[in-house]
Amino acid sequence: MYKRRKTQDSPKSSESQPQTLCSCQAIVTDNDNALQCDACDTWFHIGCVNVSPMAYTAYQTLAEQQQFSNWFCPKCLNDKNVDRVPPRCLQTLSDRIDKIEHHLTTLTNKHDQLVDRLDELNENLEREKRRKNIIVKNLSPVEGTNDKDVVFRFVQNHLGVKIDPSSVDSV
Repeated sequence: MYKRRKTQDSPKSSESQPQTLCSCQAIVTDNDNALQCDACDTWFHIGCVNVSPMAYTAYQTLAEQQQFSNWFCPKCLNDKNVDRVPPRCLQTLSDRIDKIEHHLTTLTNKHDQLVDRLDELNENLEREKRRKNIIVKNLSPVEGTNDKDVVFRFVQNHLGVKIDPSSVDSV
């Protein structure tokens, strides 16, 4: 990853920190164009690891936009035991997973609440339908009259309930 030496990374920032050396054994200063290996955290002058100024500028742009651009030194690049995913990338991914899981939990809770509310509304609807149902049994047929009309007249005349004749389901 691109790094222009930052003060907190600088040997000057703390007297107890050793000086940072490149593979050329020269000190890497804050003013040097240098890259830090994402595996071993060693700093390298771009000229010492054959990184062109144009590639360095690309790493610099990505870093300024806080985009991950892994860079591995030649030693780590050839080492099969080196984890190619730097810890800071893993931490960012882990943070994103945590946020997604939290959001998923929130959505699941909202979904459960909506399902519970829908069940409650359906129960209320069924209860209201049952409350409005009138069951009439053992009504004697009237000759020359449709059975539905007999039920309709009985409900209106004897029960005092105004209903629509089409609401009589079956006789």
